[in-house]
Amino acid sequence: MQQSINPFRKVGIVLLVIGILDIGYMIYSIFNGFSYTSSFNIFAVVAGIFLIRGNLIAALITRFFVTFFVAAVLSIVILYFYLMPIDLIMVQIKLQSTSILSFALILSCVIAILIWMCIQFSTSESIQAFIDGGYKSTIPKLISFSAAVAGTLLMILIGVFFNFIYSSEVITKAVKSAQEQYGNNYQYHVTNFNIENDHGIATVIAYNNEAIKTIEVEW
Repeated sequence: MQQSINPFRKVGIVLLVIGILDIGYMIYSIFNGFSYTSSFNIFAVVAGIFLIRGNLIAALITRFFVTFFVAAVLSIVILYFYLMPIDLIMVQIKLQSTSILSFALILSCVIAILIWMCIQFSTSESIQAFIDGGYKSTIPKLISFSAAVAGTLLMILIGVFFNFIYSSEVITKAVKSAQEQYGNNYQYHVTNFNIENDHGIATVIAYNNEAIKTIEVEW
């Protein structure tokens, strides 16, 4: 495919730049002792190169994953507000406004870029490129639909799983153990736990209107 008529070139350039920046930050983190891992950078660089060259298979694969991530990220946002206590969210906004706003800005940028990529893959020029390459016009749409369904269903299953976990006896034990250590001046939300035989350990957020603490409890 000639570059002058390559409808995937813009997406390829964006992915290539993001991948290179991510690799650069990963190297910077390693040399400065920061904890940072990413499996996205290599994919972004490789996909970017193939898209810049107009590779149709790469465009179909990237279209699938971009649509999947859009559905998954939006589902995660909804899942977060469903699983997190609303009063904890309000306290986080009050006491950790800078970090919350920074995260929200980054997340908004990620979602915007992903949606922009979806739009680029759905232009008439992109669809025509697939048709010219021997694909039916329904193939790209079917791929996007399948990816959106897969991303949404995955998050629904995760939501059902966590909803079951948060109603289990383990959560009750973790909260009770936290209350025994920190009293009733805090509300408690369990974010992680591990059970081995009769021994349990959990990470719990203790919070009130004045403070947020992350604690570990055992029982």
